Amino acid sequence: MNISEEDVRNLIISYLNEEGLELYDLNLADFPNVSKVEIFIYSPSGLDHKTIERLSYQLQNVLQDSNIERGTYDLLVSSPGIEPILNTARHFELALGKTIKIKTFRDICGEYLFLGTLTAFNTKNITMILENDNALNLDIENIKKAKVIYREKVEIGNNEIR
Repeated sequence: MNISEEDVRNLIISYLNEEGLELYDLNLADFPNVSKVEIFIYSPSGLDHKTIERLSYQLQNVLQDSNIERGTYDLLVSSPGIEPILNTARHFELALGKTIKIKTFRDICGEYLFLGTLTAFNTKNITMILENDNALNLDIENIKKAKVIYREKVEIGNNEIR
């Protein structure tokens, strides 16, 4: 039985949906002779190590059902982390209100790198408020790389450390 990457993705999505979880990202290295599987799972309540361990075991069964034999690949099951990469509309939706860093293909006023708070997105563009309080509208097609940036502010007296 031949199975495609999309078939594997759909089986994983189906399993995670039954668990009340969401597939954030999937990387299958060297498909169809898979050498590494990376499964990043989103949960609004977060994932603890026991849940990750259980999911790792169960997802091996899902992969085996996809004719990817146990022991023939390295498996990583994880949350997207505190600084996830933003590739899809859903990723941008989850990042609303967070600080993001964008690298563009084409310059905007001589700049290629932007840091600010994501305030809106749609299928054609995103809006972010930059650190200088200016709004920036970016065409999605101009985004080369995007990720959430974790920034914890610590206040000591009148001084703020970033």
